[in-house]
Amino acid sequence: MSGTSDQAPDRFTVTYSEEELWALGKLTQRRLDHGPAESVYWSVIAGLMLAVGLVPFSALALGVIGSAAFRPVLATAYLAFIAGGLAFWAVMIMRGRGLARAVYRQGRGSETLEYVFDDTGIVLRGDMREAHMRWRAVKGIEDAGTFVIIWLHNHQVVGLPARLFADTTARAAFVAAVAARIMAAKPAA
Repeated sequence: MSGTSDQAPDRFTVTYSEEELWALGKLTQRRLDHGPAESVYWSVIAGLMLAVGLVPFSALALGVIGSAAFRPVLATAYLAFIAGGLAFWAVMIMRGRGLARAVYRQGRGSETLEYVFDDTGIVLRGDMREAHMRWRAVKGIEDAGTFVIIWLHNHQVVGLPARLFADTTARAAFVAAVAARIMAAKPAA
């Protein structure tokens, strides 16, 4: 960025590894998706556990199972419920990773990108794309340790791996310089 080139670089060239893309995706997902409120989550879980428990009680009341079989049937129902939840969670994780690998193999992830930070905004150039984001489209910047995350409109992100910076001081200088550009681009209130 003009005037601060000793402290904050104005150009980065990066080729993301598959692991970096996965880590950036998880990081931004955690920042954006706060999930349901804890009280709602536990209320739903308690309701589901009650519903699962009612099935063996109903079977006992209807005479489908005898009283001697009630406890094993109840335990089996709860174990099946827990196993189903764990299986669903595992399938969702594996599917997400599979999709991420497919995108990476198609070249989008392994493309070398050049980010240029100038007076007008951020320019992104690669073999398959080119984009320009003006500073007023940039919502914020955050040093997340493993990445410097630049938040754009509509929850889009630019994630610069920490390995691009010489040290934490260089990273902090870059974050401060970008934050100053973001503030300068905001309309006067």
